[in-house]
Amino acid sequence: MLSIKDINHLSNSMRGINQSNITFELVSIFSDFPQPKGLFIPIHDANLDKAIENGAIAAIWKENEPLPSYTPNHFPVFLSNSLLQHYLLYVRITRGN
Repeated sequence: MLSIKDINHLSNSMRGINQSNITFELVSIFSDFPQPKGLFIPIHDANLDKAIENGAIAAIWKENEPLPSYTPNHFPVFLSNSLLQHYLLYVRITRGN
């Protein structure tokens, strides 16, 4: 299981709440996929509103891309130069490799 603490040290920066006890049940690249307690990485699509509606509690976002204006201020967003690289790292972490 991933936590905010796991993600924080791999990201360039973040905005929103930063509570180390928040954990993620899954990582999703699809906004329309049910993702309770999910971490959304917009590789397939960037519909953050739909991801939040489907249960995402945090997201990794491309560093130089503006966040949608409807993004809640408290919603944790980790900023990254490479979404795919972060996704592959999380796959390796969850597999224990």
